[in-house]
Amino acid sequence: AAAASAGRQAAAAASAAPGAARLAGLHIDARGSFRGAPLAARLQASGLLPLATSSADMPPVPMVLDLRVGQARLQLDGSARDVLRLTALDARFALDGPSLAAIGDVLGATLPSTAPFSMRGQLSKDGAVWGVGVANLVVGKSRLRGDFRYDTTEAVPRLTGALAGERLSLPDLAPALGAKPPQRAKSKAARGARDRLLPQRDFDVPSLRAMNADVKLSIDSVALGTEELANFAPLQGRVRLQDQVLQIEDLVARNSGGELRGALTLDARSEKQPLWHADVRWSGVQLERFVKTRNPRSKEAPRTAGKAAGTPASKTAKQSAAPGQGGYVSGVLGGAAKLRGSGRSVASMMASLDGSAQAWVSDGRVSHLLVELSGIDLAESLGLLVTGDDTLPVRCAVARFAVKDGVARPEVAVIDTPDTTLLVTGEISLVDERLALDVAARPKDMSLVALRGPVHVRGSFGKPQVELDKARMGLRLAAAAALAVVAAPVAGLLALVDLGESERAVCGDALAQIKGPAPKQLQGEVAAKKK
Repeated sequence: AAAASAGRQAAAAASAAPGAARLAGLHIDARGSFRGAPLAARLQASGLLPLATSSADMPPVPMVLDLRVGQARLQLDGSARDVLRLTALDARFALDGPSLAAIGDVLGATLPSTAPFSMRGQLSKDGAVWGVGVANLVVGKSRLRGDFRYDTTEAVPRLTGALAGERLSLPDLAPALGAKPPQRAKSKAARGARDRLLPQRDFDVPSLRAMNADVKLSIDSVALGTEELANFAPLQGRVRLQDQVLQIEDLVARNSGGELRGALTLDARSEKQPLWHADVRWSGVQLERFVKTRNPRSKEAPRTAGKAAGTPASKTAKQSAAPGQGGYVSGVLGGAAKLRGSGRSVASMMASLDGSAQAWVSDGRVSHLLVELSGIDLAESLGLLVTGDDTLPVRCAVARFAVKDGVARPEVAVIDTPDTTLLVTGEISLVDERLALDVAARPKDMSLVALRGPVHVRGSFGKPQVELDKARMGLRLAAAAALAVVAAPVAGLLALVDLGESERAVCGDALAQIKGPAPKQLQGEVAAKKK
């Protein structure tokens, strides 16, 4: 009964194959299993001669192949000289499956784990060298194409070629990083917030031994998986796999007027403890274009969006008069990161990270409401909710984190506006995904109902919690004094950040103001409270 059922499935698959009805001659049906997965195949070719000889003198003959292995299906419609060994193959193909990695397992090649995919193109074989022209590869929301050559004559098979396309959605590659597919991840998160965000599943490190590779990348647009952040457009680079060392070199990704450059390396020669290294820099990123979330209470319109999109000046002027279109932050973002770690999963790699990361913003502006809320100034915050939100210029915004054994601690983290200076201290643990940050605010104005005690950011990555230091509410002079103590060693660390001289001078002035005496109005408020 099982054999009969498998035969009917194979027959049904064959009847759907391109050109199946027109060929008369050789018909081969096969069924069984391959690496534990059920297999069903039907091969058709004109005449019996292709089965009898593979002589180079024989001309290729038309053939059709329909092959199913597990949930994967391959259909070929073309010609070959030897239809069993697919000698001199030249055929159109259609390939569908649950993941590119599953197809790589069948072919003995190293391909990334992905969401379900569908691929169409042209397949050829010349001796032991395969050629693949991918006209259309659909993986989730990704739309790709490429040309590849797979040479099995070398001791370690080698893949070369170019991958291009109009869109790559990073969530479609989430399984390659050990994460659950997006739909499963969402349902899991809905059942409980205790799940870790960093993927725990091991990478398929042994597969990196299966082949070497050299593939150029040229993608028109790379989506980050959220509509709130702008896409990278374009992304270019080179992927090399040589002797179990995987490198992404010459990486250039442009976004919102800026770009990211760098290199990533995975050294898997030690299968038990693969080594990771990242060296990336970013510059010129316009935050108001990169962060697309709009401030509904904003009095301002985007300063760059109209110009960046090529909008006529008259239309831009109309936009500037429309409230609720500005962003919460603007300015030009730059930064760099040099990190290294080891591990067989994203979680273990992050838990072992060492290195540093830094970022800064020049010509910045920030929502007045956000600044007031960070200092818990109820009077001004309530007023802004009623009258609308404007933005404050950011004199200094810089952060540098030192990372050791998976724990990131801010060496410098300061934001200075004409209204308030904010200083961030504490740590972020990548080991157990915990937050322990303190935000201290030094006000430059006077408000009768300000509660400017420190703000504590606690909890997990999946469920962060923001708490007020109630014991410090009202003791604003004491809070300012504590902030000055923290700011003293921070000023000397500005030299570690790759700022320009003008930006470093401005940030130095901001920290000097923190270290100085508290504003007179604050001293008066505390004196009145003591009385």
